[in-house]
Amino acid sequence: MSTRTIQCPICQEDLKNPKLLPCVHSFCLECLEGYCRDKLPGDDVPCPVCRNEFQIPKNGVDDLPIIAPAKEPASSVMCEACSGSTDHRSVPATVYCMDCCQTLCGNCGIPHRKWRGGPHDDMTK
Repeated sequence: MSTRTIQCPICQEDLKNPKLLPCVHSFCLECLEGYCRDKLPGDDVPCPVCRNEFQIPKNGVDDLPIIAPAKEPASSVMCEACSGSTDHRSVPATVYCMDCCQTLCGNCGIPHRKWRGGPHDDMTK
């Protein structure tokens, strides 16, 4: 595990109350609140780093997941599905699933985007 503290890309200071976007970039809660101040819950907003859009949760950016562990650089967050597999691969995560609260690599994230009706919907309907 890394011992260096990562910085918020917005304020360039050590992360305070870090929040994780679905694209696996992390920001201070206060910085995200300022960045999204003119937006409402449910609005799509581009990530300040990669421009991938995320949706503001119904209770605001405070409902975004807390990055864990807080001192881990985003580039070293690994895919939970791959690391839990029998071959124990270590693949960097590029996506965070807000429904199942897992960090996933691009390949493991594909089923989430392709399921009929959207992620985590009952496929038997």
